[in-house]
Amino acid sequence: ELAVKDNQAVNAVDVLLRIDPRPYEQTLAMAIASLRALEGKIELTQRLNEAQRYTADAAKASIEEAAAAVNMAAKTLKRVEPLLGQGYVSIEQVDQARTSLQAAKAQQAAAIFAAQSATYAVGDVEALKARRDAALAEVALAEINLEHTTVRAPFAGRVIGLKTTTGHFAAAGVPLFV
Repeated sequence: ELAVKDNQAVNAVDVLLRIDPRPYEQTLAMAIASLRALEGKIELTQRLNEAQRYTADAAKASIEEAAAAVNMAAKTLKRVEPLLGQGYVSIEQVDQARTSLQAAKAQQAAAIFAAQSATYAVGDVEALKARRDAALAEVALAEINLEHTTVRAPFAGRVIGLKTTTGHFAAAGVPLFV
C-alpha cells in the first residue's frame, strides 16, 4: 500500500508505504508458538528429571540395603561352616548359607547397575534452555520484521522519482522513490 504520491511533501515519521503484514504476523505467531512449546518441554523435562533423581536416590539406597544383606549372609556362612564339622548343622544348612551369600551378592550387583542406570537417565535441561534463547531471538526478529512492514519517513522531505504503485511488489535493495 503506497501512502504517498510523487512530489509529495512528508514530515518525519509519516507513513510512506505498508507491506502486507500477514506473512510476518504468521511468522511471529509461529515463533511464539514454538517458544511456548519449548518452554512446556523444558518444564516437563525438569519434572521428569526430578522424578529420575528420586529414582536414582532410591536405587542408591537399595545398594546399601544389598550391601547389608551381603554382610549378613557372609557372617551367617562364617558362623555356620565351622559348625558342620562338629555336627551341629547339616550340609544343607551350609549350602543354604552359601546360596544366600551368592544371592545377596547378585542382588547387590543388580542394585549397583540399577543405580548407575537411574543416574544416567537424569536428563540435561541446559540444551533445551539454550534452544529457548534461540527461540526468543526468533520471536524478537519476527517482531522487528513485522514492524518493518510499515515504512515511515526518517526525516521531513519531498518524495520524488516514485517508481511504483499500490499493489506492486517491493524487493529488498530496490529503491521505490527518493
